[in-house]
Amino acid sequence: MTRTVLIEDELQSRNALKHILENYIEGIEIVGEASSVAESITLLKNINADLVFMDIHLPDGESFDILDQLDLDVLDFEIIFITAYTEIKKRAFDYFFLQYLTKPYEIDKIEKAIIQYNKNTKKTNEQYSTVLKDILNKDAKLLPIPNTQGIDFIAVNHIIRLEAQRNYTLVICKDNKKFTSSKNIKHYEELLNKKMFFRVHKSHIINLKYLKSIDNEGVIKMQNDHTVPLAKRVKKQFIDSFK
Repeated sequence: MTRTVLIEDELQSRNALKHILENYIEGIEIVGEASSVAESITLLKNINADLVFMDIHLPDGESFDILDQLDLDVLDFEIIFITAYTEIKKRAFDYFFLQYLTKPYEIDKIEKAIIQYNKNTKKTNEQYSTVLKDILNKDAKLLPIPNTQGIDFIAVNHIIRLEAQRNYTLVICKDNKKFTSSKNIKHYEELLNKKMFFRVHKSHIINLKYLKSIDNEGVIKMQNDHTVPLAKRVKKQFIDSFK
């Protein structure tokens, strides 16, 4: 049985979710309920949960306030967030590989979330908390890099550049660390902060923080001495951004 906790301040919504889980979803055991950040912290410290349905907004804070107060060895469960966000916000959840549900609850969507839970790669306390803050604050500090083994989370400010390799993306970081993502470069162009990252060529995105020089031929040199071509179609826009 999957030991499950419900964190939701609206009693009617919590009861509706509980009813669906207990009557329509196999293998679920409700072992605890909470309606605030304070109650949730106490509950999760004293109960062994496998899965937590967690409302993002609670009367006394946000769900990442709960995660920030838990020791690393306490957070040994997966989270399905409950959100009332718009399509844009929900897209951000998809990008960061966070499971979520929207209200009112639908049985088939809960079933899909549970199926995905069974496939998930567990995230650490820091990853959950930081990624959630990224979504709420629109200032990403971690970037998910999905691959055949799972998902790597890397610091955005450590990324020097990204390079398209057919339908994959090579992510080059400080100290010459490299990660291959199963997502294409367009995915990252849409996800990354455009004040920090610029798509200088159809196959290249650079982190402006690590820009070293641009020559008269339109060749960009990064601080790690890698060279990247600057496409003619974006050259004026790119140069003007520094004026």
